Amino acid sequence: MVQEGQFVPSLETRPFGTPLRRFQGTLKEYKSEKHTPQDGGREYMVIVFDFTDVVVLESVEPYPFPIATLNVSYSTATETRWDALAKSI
Repeated sequence: MVQEGQFVPSLETRPFGTPLRRFQGTLKEYKSEKHTPQDGGREYMVIVFDFTDVVVLESVEPYPFPIATLNVSYSTATETRWDALAKSI
């Protein structure tokens, strides 16, 4: 079930890349992507999660889509997006 309400696309840059904050869904697939910064910084791994059957529990704006893609940088450190995701599963 998608969230009700008028959808108005946002042109703002979001700190998390998505308006979704809490949702339920079915994990369709995930893959890893190696990223190399153009400024010569250290390579890092990003895990891309694709979800279907999304049910929005909390969002910063209406989210009328039944799918979601999350890109999360892999990290062994605490207090990171990866750590928060790992604790939520």
